[in-house]
Amino acid sequence: MIESNIVLICLCLLSFWQPNRQRFLVASVFAWTCLLHSVISDSFSDIAYYMSAGFFDLIVIFVICVLSKPSKFNDYLLSICSSSIFLNFSGYLMYDMGMEPTVYNIAFAILYYVTALLFMSREKHDESENPTWLWVPYRKCHSFSYSLLHKAKA
Repeated sequence: MIESNIVLICLCLLSFWQPNRQRFLVASVFAWTCLLHSVISDSFSDIAYYMSAGFFDLIVIFVICVLSKPSKFNDYLLSICSSSIFLNFSGYLMYDMGMEPTVYNIAFAILYYVTALLFMSREKHDESENPTWLWVPYRKCHSFSYSLLHKAKA
């Protein structure tokens, strides 16, 4: 557990190293939510751990969809959150069948390292007009709701 917390602390530190405020917000929400779940879930058992992890991922998805403009960076993070939900469901099934959590732990290590690489990338993932195929409905719905929300504030 200590090793995963070290990786999550590194993700939290990397969230401060984003090129603009938009990416900082999204990266911080993701990293700090993951760290918060890791800290408070130490006492959870079996299904409570996996369900709370999925719930925290859904919180991150909701925050990204509501508070940020559509971007390729957000699409990647949404895909990472979706993968995390799938991995937590798979992890629970493995736990329920009595299997060792080695595959689950390796899969999450890879997922967090990919996230760290995304956080370190300085490419222009922010202004892309070509969404990833998985999040096309999110982009269409989100651009409408984001524009309504920000027109109301003006």
